[in-house]
Amino acid sequence: MIQIATVEARVLILPPTKADGIITLRVLAEAQQNNWLATGLIYIETGKPSLTEIYNLVDTPLNRLAEADLRPAANMIDTVNALMF
Repeated sequence: MIQIATVEARVLILPPTKADGIITLRVLAEAQQNNWLATGLIYIETGKPSLTEIYNLVDTPLNRLAEADLRPAANMIDTVNALMF
């Protein structure tokens, strides 16, 4: 049995602006609704801190850390509990 597939390519070039996030979400939602494969380049603003820097994350992936490295100190747990109640 012969199967025929068609591929349609669209190019969307936008200058990087703060509104790009909204436009990108709209394009991705349209692609999902129409079962389109969305690919492209992502603009990275190098002047801003990375998520690793913002959240003070370690270089080692979290699923590779030992249990002792993941568990907070007892006094920190007491402090958090005191703030909750």
